[in-house]
Amino acid sequence: MRGDVRRCVGGGAALVLFALSSAHAQSREIRLGPPSATLAEDFSEIVAVRELSDGRVLVGDRREVRIVIADFRGGSVTPTARAGLGPGEYSRVNAIWPLGGDSSLMVDGAARRWHVFVGTTLSRLVPPDARAYAVTDGLVLGADTMGGLLARVADRFERSRDESSTRDSTTMLRVALAAGTADELATVRSSATRVQSSGNTDGRPASIRLEFPIFGVGEESLLMPDRWLAIARLDPYRVDWRSPDGQWSHGERLPFVAIPVTPREKAAYRARRERAGGRPGSPPDGALWMPSIPPFKAGGLFAAPNGNLLVARNPSADAPETRYDEIDRRGRLVRQLVLGAHERIVGVGRGRLYVAATDDAGLQHLRRHDWP
Repeated sequence: MRGDVRRCVGGGAALVLFALSSAHAQSREIRLGPPSATLAEDFSEIVAVRELSDGRVLVGDRREVRIVIADFRGGSVTPTARAGLGPGEYSRVNAIWPLGGDSSLMVDGAARRWHVFVGTTLSRLVPPDARAYAVTDGLVLGADTMGGLLARVADRFERSRDESSTRDSTTMLRVALAAGTADELATVRSSATRVQSSGNTDGRPASIRLEFPIFGVGEESLLMPDRWLAIARLDPYRVDWRSPDGQWSHGERLPFVAIPVTPREKAAYRARRERAGGRPGSPPDGALWMPSIPPFKAGGLFAAPNGNLLVARNPSADAPETRYDEIDRRGRLVRQLVLGAHERIVGVGRGRLYVAATDDAGLQHLRRHDWP
């Protein structure tokens, strides 16, 4: 994989493209209106919001290692299950992927198992010897409502002594949760991860160290509830769609101009990290950085209530607000949804968006907004 995001044109033409792109995006900007409901509960790091059929939501907080049931009608917040390694307990909190009905799945990587929720109840565990778990190597990147899981072919590093390399691409799979069968969907570019390995006497790696550059992102994939697959592509930035029967629709080039990662951009990134609850001064001075800011964030794809795709764009020093491109199933930019600099979408429901807003103390509050 090339370690940069290049301008699609050069010189003065790039300035013209930037002006046209900016005008195009601004003409379709829409700001998210005031929330229809807000929870008073304090959270530290909301990583999952799963709306249920009765309007209640499961809310996962990674930093506090807790999953709660939130009811916006009365403002109540009650726990479900508890943290731990025993039966009916979870050791980590990650994304909660909707399955059919009110069933959901959450990966518990540290304990090497999956949790299946039915409604608000942690109903059963999927152990590592289950066929679907083995095929995905335990990593799930999405799900549809027909029993399919989005995964990727597990990385296998067979490097000789002291070899440094990068991963170029990976294959995305749809894995049937019940049967464990897998279908290849697409090949996507991997993130700019540097792999440093050192070998032992038989030439196989004794250790492998992965280095992840700041702003490093690969091509992102999302399995929609109806089994359509969306892929946000790089170079050029576009969105491709794959239908359940394997037909492809390749999207148009979307507005984007790469911004160099200057000292000013690094300072802005550190300030955002600190506000979001990260440690001051993180990342350290010796961290690896991409040479330019890519168009979208890792893990920033959401299935919009109307079936379109929401793509989280990267902020910059001059454009600190949180923005999402709404892309239709022909790969066209419909509009751009604008939130505050310290707000982000953490879940989508039926005609609703769930937004985490971070205050000056680094605490997060969950808001519910009607789909604009």
